[in-house]
Amino acid sequence: LTTLIWAVGVLARGRLRQLRWPPAAAWVFLLLCVPSVFWAGSLKRAAAELLQYIEYFFVAYLLFVNTLVSRRARIAVLVALLVGLSVNTVIAFVQYLASGEGNPVAVAGLLGNRNIFGAYLCLMVPLAGALALLVRRIWVTIVCAVLALAPLGVMLAGGPFLGLLIGLGALVGLWRFKALPAYLAAVVALLLLVLPFLKHNNVEILAESLFMYDEQGKDEGHRVLKRYLEWQAALKSLDPAQPPYTTRLDYTRKVLLGHGIGVYEKHIERFWGAMPTPIEDIMEPDTQNQYVVLAISSGLPAMLAFAWLLASYAHDARLRMLTSHDRVEQALAAGVFCALVALAVTANFALVIVRGLGRSEEH
Repeated sequence: LTTLIWAVGVLARGRLRQLRWPPAAAWVFLLLCVPSVFWAGSLKRAAAELLQYIEYFFVAYLLFVNTLVSRRARIAVLVALLVGLSVNTVIAFVQYLASGEGNPVAVAGLLGNRNIFGAYLCLMVPLAGALALLVRRIWVTIVCAVLALAPLGVMLAGGPFLGLLIGLGALVGLWRFKALPAYLAAVVALLLLVLPFLKHNNVEILAESLFMYDEQGKDEGHRVLKRYLEWQAALKSLDPAQPPYTTRLDYTRKVLLGHGIGVYEKHIERFWGAMPTPIEDIMEPDTQNQYVVLAISSGLPAMLAFAWLLASYAHDARLRMLTSHDRVEQALAAGVFCALVALAVTANFALVIVRGLGRSEEH
């Protein structure tokens, strides 16, 4: 609705030609995702997923880039984002203190589960960190430093946590390269002296979320977590001899244009073959590899275009940081750059643009 109102205003004032449009990478990515809608098997789910992509990479870009043209507008948006971060962090702390020993997934703020919450923090925490480092006002530094550090105590998804540490490292390197050793020392202290002594031993939970085998299956030798089995199944999809492919042309079409957007789980299961199947067909929601999801759903070129898209946005943000003379704009650009670095890593372990994949016991 906000975008619609803004678009009407742009048309009414005749400013269509003055708009800054998304980069070529966004157009290529969206165009490569379109064909797979037609053979997805579920037009409703395919259209819903494609609309998500359009909303994230086209509509949101148009809205934010073309409205954040003044310092006042940038400050207003940053304040709104930091308020949201504060609310979610406080709620996550309450959930953390109230959660039982075996329920780390429940620590998610308002975002459903720890993986989506972790991906959200990968976006928000670098913004807070950038403001703390680049805006020279003591109260801003203190408030934003607290907002950047506090979520680390309630972030219980290993993949996003790893991505965030790398993203914050990129931020420190942008700010002052010589400070990187101090940052690495602080990370070691966090992992060895702080997180293990919190209520639930966060380091153990973070590590377990990345294990290849689940705790109950080590002795059996075949309980590989399903997220990693899906990685192998995705590699098997590149073999033209696999049963799901009927002809060479069918193989080429599906590898290049995908098996069908919106129904990833249905397609990846066709490539399990003789691989060991988990005793329980249960997978923690939103722990799929985003690159694998895109490659299977919309084809290898779409997956590569997504990586290009992240790199393109990150490049633009870095250039804006280096050329701007406004501290707030520099902080915003630096935060976006480092958030994209964090998301690029996180996407290997959690979904960052599609929600709701994965089976739970309720299914």
